[in-house]
Amino acid sequence: MVVIGVTAIFASSARVDIPSSLSATLTDTVEEGDVSIFVYDEYGARQSGMITTVEFTFPSDPGAWEVDHDVPFGYSSNLFEGKRGILSFDVTPLHKDKDDVVPTYISLETSNPDVKVVNDSEFVIDFRKGYKGEVSLGILNIAVRKPAGKILEAGEYTGSISVNLSTSN
Repeated sequence: MVVIGVTAIFASSARVDIPSSLSATLTDTVEEGDVSIFVYDEYGARQSGMITTVEFTFPSDPGAWEVDHDVPFGYSSNLFEGKRGILSFDVTPLHKDKDDVVPTYISLETSNPDVKVVNDSEFVIDFRKGYKGEVSLGILNIAVRKPAGKILEAGEYTGSISVNLSTSN
C-alpha cells in the first residue's frame, strides 16, 4: 500500500491562494497483494488455494528406505522499495497413530541469485523493487525415511508442512 500525504496551506480570506509548492510523502509497507508465493505440483502446474497435497507411496521393503518429493516454489511481487523476506518451513513426521511414525526431513535448494538457503529450512529472499512476474524461488525437498527393522502398519499416514513468509526490513 502506498500512502500519499499532501500538505497545503490556504489563506483565511475569501480569496484562495494557491500554494507555491506541494509536498508529498510516500510511505511503503508490504501488503498481502504486494508479494504472492506460489506452490507447484510435480507436473509444474501452479496450485491454488491454501492447501496442497503431496502423496508418498511407501515401499513394502522391510529394510531401510527413503522416499522423497520435490515441491517447487515461486513468487511474484510489486513493491515500491526492495524488501528482504524470509520464507520458512516446518514439517511434522508422517504418522498413522502414536506407534506408526515415519521421520520426515526437508532440504531447500535454489539457483536464484536473490535467494539464499539458511539452515535447510528458510529461503532468505531479496525482493527487488518494481513489478516482478512469476519468479522461481527454489525447491523444497521432502523426504521420509524408514529405518531398517521398523515395521509399519498399512494405512494412511498424515503430516503437515507449514510455510511462513515474514519480512526483515
